[in-house]
Amino acid sequence: IMAETHTIGAVAGMKKITCNSENDTTLIALSIRGDGYGNEWASNFTIGYGTDSENHHKGFYDSQKKVMDFLLTYIDDNDISGNVKLWISGFSRGAGVANTLAGILDTAIARGERPLGNDVNLTKHGLYAYTFATPTTICYDPETDQMDPRSTDYNNIKSIIIYGDIVPMIMFEGLGFERYGKDIVLSDPADENYDASKQKVLDIFNSSHDLTQMSEYFLDDFTPYRIDLGALL
Repeated sequence: IMAETHTIGAVAGMKKITCNSENDTTLIALSIRGDGYGNEWASNFTIGYGTDSENHHKGFYDSQKKVMDFLLTYIDDNDISGNVKLWISGFSRGAGVANTLAGILDTAIARGERPLGNDVNLTKHGLYAYTFATPTTICYDPETDQMDPRSTDYNNIKSIIIYGDIVPMIMFEGLGFERYGKDIVLSDPADENYDASKQKVLDIFNSSHDLTQMSEYFLDDFTPYRIDLGALL
């Protein structure tokens, strides 16, 4: 898809899995564009008021609808029916769209719906979403009847986040925004297992003889700074 202000790109692939002890399954891998998207950056800041996006970031919500239409067309074109497993991935903007899509699918499944069509059986345990540098996607108010995006209903959604990355901080939690599922934070110096984890990563990295040996981890020199938005204004 040519990148314009409110476009999104995605690619899908499938594989039939036969099983002697269980019903056959169709595996669908769905990856969403998160880089090199030109004017799509404007959609990242189309936050909206939630009235027409079910309390989601509007840019990500509108984009996930396009990806959902693409996925439904892909299923129809390839005559996919029966049991399905769905892998969803994305980076940065693609991660925000993927997180939104996976959360909406999980919500539909929890309500007993069939979001991919009456002939397609997708369960929570058949849906896997792994995203990287994931922005926040849904404005959650615990005082309403909204499902909690951090509850176990969404624990099949994982956001891999690196310590100090500003992208996962957008939109701000102070405005009530959250991500669906669980965060996996890499390289947080406050973690009690940080030194052991860092050494394990260095050992794995240095075990490849084709790469330059690394004795220090660059994020050890990272210093977080608090931005005064009032000063910017």
